[in-house]
Amino acid sequence: GKTVCAKLLAVESGLPIILVKERVHKGVSFFEFLDKLPECVVLFDEFEKNFKTSSIDDNSDYFTQSDFLSYLDGLSTGTKKLFLMTVNEH
Repeated sequence: GKTVCAKLLAVESGLPIILVKERVHKGVSFFEFLDKLPECVVLFDEFEKNFKTSSIDDNSDYFTQSDFLSYLDGLSTGTKKLFLMTVNEH
């Protein structure tokens, strides 16, 4: 139900939807990509499965939860976006 609810919220916003459901490699300029997007919804499905707590938990070549949360904490200079995350295990 969490994914369905998040998708319904995204659709109801009337904005384009970017679905992120896989790990993001640090070699990709993902944050720059997000900053350049127009207003949209960015949906991270099963956030905790795709983005580990720290690089110690997994391969340091991929962005971690801390990387994304720091980005969302005001470091972004791009257009306004709605970020939705589903989490199955806390």
